[in-house]
Amino acid sequence: MSGQEMEVLDDGQKILPHVFELSMGVDRSLYCILENFLDLEDGKAVLRLPPYLAPIDAAILPLVSKEPLTGRAMEIYDELRRDFDVEYDDSGSIGRRYMRYDGVGVPICITVDHQTMEDDTVTVRFRDSTHQIRVDDVSDLPCLLREWLAYP
Repeated sequence: MSGQEMEVLDDGQKILPHVFELSMGVDRSLYCILENFLDLEDGKAVLRLPPYLAPIDAAILPLVSKEPLTGRAMEIYDELRRDFDVEYDDSGSIGRRYMRYDGVGVPICITVDHQTMEDDTVTVRFRDSTHQIRVDDVSDLPCLLREWLAYP
């Protein structure tokens, strides 16, 4: 456009130098993810990552941080961590833990409560809807997580 000749000689051959600028780096990818999936609800951040982007598949949370709930929650954590990226957390109130995991994009929280000790059922909370369901048997969790997270 300038009218200036941009070619240079390289071993007697004219070449036109050019530069490739890659515009899709990690920082731009992260910005796009945050732009599209970060919501503020009542002043609290909720990262609504699709399950395939979530760094943690599920969080295992005892209702209170006392035995025998913590022991059973750790057993469930140990069973699931072989096949899934799961976290165990027993610090603070259950509501604060739910919000903490909503903020980092965890799609599912599994709560071990007093009823778990009686009939081996758990409560599953879905991040996007905050809907909770009762899973009738803890041994069904791996199959259900694969289905909910759309794992092959």
